[in-house]
Amino acid sequence: MPSWSVYNFECESVADREALMEWFETNHPVAFPQNRYSVFAEIETDSGTAGADYAWVDRYLYITVMGEPENLVHETADRFERVAVAEFDSRTETATDVTFVVDSDAGGEGEVAGVRFEGIEGFGGNDVMYVLAMVHRFRFRSYSAQSPTNQITPHPHAFTVVGDIDAFIDDLEGPTGVAPTEEGLALLRDDPADDDKYVYGETYGPVDSDEDDAIDGVTVVDAETGETQSFNDPSEVEDDGGLMTRIRGLFGG
Repeated sequence: MPSWSVYNFECESVADREALMEWFETNHPVAFPQNRYSVFAEIETDSGTAGADYAWVDRYLYITVMGEPENLVHETADRFERVAVAEFDSRTETATDVTFVVDSDAGGEGEVAGVRFEGIEGFGGNDVMYVLAMVHRFRFRSYSAQSPTNQITPHPHAFTVVGDIDAFIDDLEGPTGVAPTEEGLALLRDDPADDDKYVYGETYGPVDSDEDDAIDGVTVVDAETGETQSFNDPSEVEDDGGLMTRIRGLFGG
C-alpha cells in the first residue's frame, strides 16, 4: 500500500485551474483562501473523508492524499488538460507507480491516452520530475506543500524550483536514461514558482505547526541511537553528503 498519492493537475490556463478549484470547493470539504497558495483541508474518497494537502502554482493544482488514489481523475476528466498521479512509498522514498494522462478524451468510453511507469528507488520523485519535464514538458512535483511523511530524500514540492539546471541534468540523465531536451530545459528555466511571492510558512506550507490535523513535518530517526529530530521543511534535513545533498543544493525558491 502506498504511503501517499499525489495528483498533478495541469490546466490550459490559470482561469481553467481556478474553475477546477471551484469544482473541488463544490464537491469536497475544502475552501481555498485568497491570500495563500496552499491549504490543508479534506477530500472525499471512496473510503470516506481524508486529509489532503492542496497547492496551486500557475496553471497547476497539486493534491496530496494519504493512501491510495481514488476516483478523482475520472470525476474531473473534462476539467484538466493533463494529469500525473504518483503513488509513493515512504520506506524506500520512491515513486512506485506513476500514471501520466496525456489526453483524457482519447479512444472510446472510459479510455485515455497516457503512460505508466515506476520511479527509481530512493530518488524521491526527482527522477519523475526530470523525465516528465524533458519528455513531456510537464511540471511534476512529489507532493503539495507539507511533507506527507518522514523523509530523508528531498522530494520536490509544488514550490520547488531547480536552481542549478546543469547539475540537475548531470545527476539525473544517467540514472533515468533520458537526455535533456530544449523543451524540458525551457520549462525548468521559466518555472512559475520562481517568484518572491511564494514564502514557506506564510503563503504556503503549514499555517500553524501545532495543528492536530496537519500533515506531519519531517522527523528523522537516527538508526544507531534511536534519537529523533524534527524539521518543518525537508530542505532542513542533511544527509551524508551523497547524491541527495547534491540534489538538495540544486533547488532554489
